[in-house]
Amino acid sequence: MKIAVVGGGPGGLYFAALAKQLDPAREVTVWERNAADDTFGFGVVFSDETLGGIENADTVVAGRMAEQFARWTDIDITFRGRTHTIGGQGFAAMSRKELLRVLQERCRQLGVLVHFQTLAPMSRSSGESTTWSSPRTAPTPPSASVPRRCSRPRSTAARRNTCGWEPTVCSRRSPSS
Repeated sequence: MKIAVVGGGPGGLYFAALAKQLDPAREVTVWERNAADDTFGFGVVFSDETLGGIENADTVVAGRMAEQFARWTDIDITFRGRTHTIGGQGFAAMSRKELLRVLQERCRQLGVLVHFQTLAPMSRSSGESTTWSSPRTAPTPPSASVPRRCSRPRSTAARRNTCGWEPTVCSRRSPSS
């Protein structure tokens, strides 16, 4: 089976690596219109639960990511002039550029073909079956629960929710490692 992935961001690269890892005989190709070191956004934050899933799926990627992490467990929320510390939720963050580098390297190791600065071809006429995957535009299955946007007016007064809670400042404590 051939798998073509449209988009060489973290989602596309990770999907490609996992698909190839599950069946090394698959031909997996990633098409990315930007350069390998282009990035949009600065950092990526992962919860401990997400990191556990990554480690279960690919210990190599998890280990390389862990080398780059800033970690913390407490979050400070300031509400009506009082700061509340909420603990017990572990988080880790890393540079998006570094995450892309780790995933690109893993794809190379597994034999995934990645085309940078190249648009994906529109169609294939070879007669072979190709599965196309795009993390950005994949259709949502009908059974999936999709959050809906609030239909309230967009004015500041109207955005306040009924319980009176209004986020003012969210910040993280200094990384513990």
